[in-house]
Order: sequence, then C-alpha cells, then structure tokens
Amino acid sequence: MDVNLKLYESLKNSGIDLILSLPCIMLKDLIQILEYKNEIQHISITREEEGVGIAAGAYLAGRTPALLIQNSGIGNSINAIKSLLELYEIPIIFIMSHRGDKGETGRT
Repeated sequence: MDVNLKLYESLKNSGIDLILSLPCIMLKDLIQILEYKNEIQHISITREEEGVGIAAGAYLAGRTPALLIQNSGIGNSINAIKSLLELYEIPIIFIMSHRGDKGETGRT
C-alpha cells in the first residue's frame, strides 16, 4: 500500500475529520487522496497561521483537525501556536513535509 494512502487511512481511523493544507509538491499525493475520497473535509489555506486559527475554532466546535504544512512554514505560525494553541491547550496535529534538503531541486 502506498505511504500516502496509509497516512490517509491512519488519519481517518484516528478520528481526524478536518484537514487544512497549503499547496506542497511533497504532500500533493495525500491532498489528492483527500479530494478524491471526500471522507475527511479538506480546506486549502493560504497561510500557516490562518490554518492554526481555523483549526483552533474547529476544535472548539467539536471537530478534530490536522494541518498539512511545510517545515519552512512552521516559523510563520509560531505566534499563533504559542498565543492560541498552547495558551488554551488546544491539541492540533501538524504533518510537515521536509523541504530544503541538500540536493533538493524543488521537483519530485
């Protein structure tokens, strides 16, 4: 079984019912599975901290969200993570692709 399909099944089986994502070539296969299967609500976002805010609100409304972002984007969301998620003890799963490895060409 494909690793992306395994990850999708694990997310679904763990109760994740909302996934927010930024475009990422390394996560594109997982995002395509989300869109094709349409069993977990998927929302495309434009900034990492936007996703943190939406995920926090969704959690407070009874949802179980996760964020798909690039490792380089974690810095963009530190303030939202510290001042919202940590302060109010809101658990959000982050799945990050690792970008910027030696020899990376930007294509897969």
